[in-house]
Formats: sequence, structure tokens, C-alpha cells
Amino acid sequence: MTRVPEGHLPQPFDAAFLDNPYPRYAQLREESAVHRVALPDGSPIWLVLREEDVRAGLADPRLSVNKRDSGTGYKGFSLPPALDANLLNTDPEDHQRLRRLVSKAFTARRVRACAEASRPRPTVSRMTWPGKGAETSSRPSHSPYRSW
Repeated sequence: MTRVPEGHLPQPFDAAFLDNPYPRYAQLREESAVHRVALPDGSPIWLVLREEDVRAGLADPRLSVNKRDSGTGYKGFSLPPALDANLLNTDPEDHQRLRRLVSKAFTARRVRACAEASRPRPTVSRMTWPGKGAETSSRPSHSPYRSW
């Protein structure tokens, strides 16, 4: 990571990181488990690199994943509120409440039914078009009929 003037946070997410992040992650893990860095837009974040530390942080009630609780004014991505309010951005109590509400829609039976409904269906290769009177595999480009 490039050293920066005092008062500025390092930005480890450069072009080399985007090409292959794993060497940079390994370097950062060797230096420390937790780093204070800046995102490409300059937003300060804590970069936590070890699974056990991430799990400990997620279980710590003093910490929050909800951006509204940010003490630094972190706004995250500029998503519309309807997209931003999701299970990934909610703290444990709200997360559990929302998870209970949606869990019935994700039973094994419901997921199988959705998978079956979304399987590709055979396509019709020949159709009779109005005015033609015979089967044809070519469809006029101006036809209002869709082939699936």
C-alpha cells in the first residue's frame, strides 16, 4: 500500500487491486488484521481481513451495519431507499424480524417450484402467420407476434 501524507487515509483499491486483489489482501493481512483505509470515493472505512475478526465484529452489539448509525457520516452507495433497505444493511433485531417474514418464501419446496417454472421451454420453430396460410419459419420483421 502506498504511504500517504499524514491526515490522509491509504487507498489500497488501485488498478493492480482490481486486476488481482489476492496479493494485496495477503500483504494487508500480514501487516495487520484491521486497517483504516479510504474507498476510491474518499469515504473512510475499516477494512477487516480475517474471518474470525469479521465474525467477532458482526456479533458485537456496539457495532452496526446500518449506515444511519455511522458516526462519520458514511452514506455508502447512492442507492434508492427501497434498494438500500435490505437484509445486508440491517442489524440483528431488524435482520431477524425481516428474515422471519421472508423465510416462508424460500422453503426447499418453493425454491424447487421456482426453479422448475424458470426452466427453458421448447420453442416453436414453425408458425402459421396471418395472411400467409401456410407454415413458415420466417417471421415478418413488422409482425406483432413474438417467438419464444
